[in-house]
Amino acid sequence: MNFMRNRQGGGEAIAFAGVVMLLMLVVLNLLPPIFTAYQYSNLTRVHRQTLLGMEVAGGLTPSLERKALEELAGWGFDTGRVEISGTPAVVDYGGTVSLAIRYRYTYRNYVFSSFLLYPVDTPRVMAAEGSSVSFNFQK
Repeated sequence: MNFMRNRQGGGEAIAFAGVVMLLMLVVLNLLPPIFTAYQYSNLTRVHRQTLLGMEVAGGLTPSLERKALEELAGWGFDTGRVEISGTPAVVDYGGTVSLAIRYRYTYRNYVFSSFLLYPVDTPRVMAAEGSSVSFNFQK
């Protein structure tokens, strides 16, 4: 306790350390939602490109699925955690083609307890789903 009453600024140092910890908590908890929004944007971009390819091909082909996985890997997704399901090819002109891409990931945020920052991991699923019309025309 003598350190706190010291005239050399010991109390201010402890208060500064507390403020720094709280600022770290705020900054560390701002990063995961920004990263998640960026990843979701990339997932929806790949979903839309794959769905456009499905419109032309008349459904989900192995090459479209492989291309989608390669693009997701390029954006930093773990392809082992990606699930792609869609209407198999060939759907005639005017038929409905649908696609769902799901990505299982771990969302990490931080909590402050006992003057320490602890990470808390929560499993979540990011999904992009949609459907369109087949433009596949076979003569």
